[in-house]
Amino acid sequence: MRFEIAKRKLLTTDDTIEKIALDIGFSDKSHFIKGFKKYFGVSPGCIHE
Repeated sequence: MRFEIAKRKLLTTDDTIEKIALDIGFSDKSHFIKGFKKYFGVSPGCIHE
């Protein structure tokens, strides 16, 4: 659920990946990126372009 919210934010806002990670409860950006990639198969940077 948190990664779905993060994906929506990545697609609809100009917030940084770090800010989005913090917003959904991750204190560590790298941990968020690893989890996001495992969940979607792509890194959040690919979606945020």
